Amino acid sequence: MKIHEIAVQPRNESGTGAARRARKNGLVPAIVYSKHADPKQIYLNAGDWASVSRLNSRLLYLVDGSDKQAVLVREVQMNHLKAYCLHVDFQAVSADEKIHATILIRSLGEAIGAAQGGVLEQNIHELAVQCKPGDLVEEIKVNVEKLGFGDRIHLKDIELPAGIACTLDPETVLFHVVAPQTEEASAAPAEDAAKEPEAIKQKAPAADEADAKDDKKDDKKKK
Repeated sequence: MKIHEIAVQPRNESGTGAARRARKNGLVPAIVYSKHADPKQIYLNAGDWASVSRLNSRLLYLVDGSDKQAVLVREVQMNHLKAYCLHVDFQAVSADEKIHATILIRSLGEAIGAAQGGVLEQNIHELAVQCKPGDLVEEIKVNVEKLGFGDRIHLKDIELPAGIACTLDPETVLFHVVAPQTEEASAAPAEDAAKEPEAIKQKAPAADEADAKDDKKDDKKKK
């Protein structure tokens, strides 16, 4: 996997006011959590973070001078209304320890069934895995070209990269092709729905006539 690095600088201030001032100066407040040390507060350059975050990389290296730390992105807080990053949480990892991460799954090629009018459905878009940081890959591409109507690709059908383990059931379906819905099948419910109001309209006069007859009987009895 390609190594993605981003320069950081120490953050000595905390609080809402300090964070707001930092963002105005083009910085993003962040924190690095570690199993073996206290949390470390840092700043990221907003432009650098925007570039790195678009890569969807699960593993990054934070560079502070000669110090380089491998981290996983734990949480990103965004201001979605104005489209800018508020804060980032990182988890420090060791090269010798296995980590829990997720890997993107992408389809490769066009399924035969899809070319014939079917629909390729992807059941899982991210695969939860366990591996050492150096073995982590950004994505796994699965060739779907041979899939016809009703065909499936299970987890057991793909070969995971070396050093990567997944605890999901091997029978888990990743991709399958379903036949398109026929016009007759889709039209049937519409026809039934169209008939219902007519049936209601036909019953309504009958009910009104019955009520009118009952009213007349009551009038006769009173007379």
